[in-house]
Amino acid sequence: MRILIAGDTFPNDSNSHLFCELKAVELVGANFINLVRECDELICNLEGVLTLRGVAAKKTGPIISAAPQTVNGLCAIGVTSVSLANNHIMDKGAIGLRSTLNHLDAANIKYFGAGLGKESAKKPRIITHEGVRVGVYSCTENEFSSCTESRPGANGFDPLTSLDEIGELSAKVDFTIVIYHGGKERYEYPT
Repeated sequence: MRILIAGDTFPNDSNSHLFCELKAVELVGANFINLVRECDELICNLEGVLTLRGVAAKKTGPIISAAPQTVNGLCAIGVTSVSLANNHIMDKGAIGLRSTLNHLDAANIKYFGAGLGKESAKKPRIITHEGVRVGVYSCTENEFSSCTESRPGANGFDPLTSLDEIGELSAKVDFTIVIYHGGKERYEYPT
């Protein structure tokens, strides 16, 4: 099984038209598209929400959102799964998260690392290929986007529970991948 993991991926003002027009080569280059074609899975971090609605979160750092139809560009690139455990998945509140989940579902792109409740946010992605099972667990530094018992959002890292969740996942799969999204916006030192 070949899994390719890319970093932060999201349409912006200069390239959202390429996402909408399905111009994959113009977005990431022919070499990357050829590499993706050799892989069974392409996972990236969806660094924002797919909505034009919702109220901007009160937080530091930029608010990142894009038109829902830009999800088609992710499909054109070959994205099969996205991690949503990041500091921007709640930039437009619960409305933005729901919109993002709905558009990913419609595009048949799997997601993990965020959800409408704590249980769905911490649920890993399990990929099975030719009898091999790979578990992917995603979490983020606890910032503005982390879910709570009463609020949807990202799976925030908790040293008391996250390590146990990773251990439980590891017992169910052949290989485990942990994706941790961290670092404070505009903070020049490691946290």
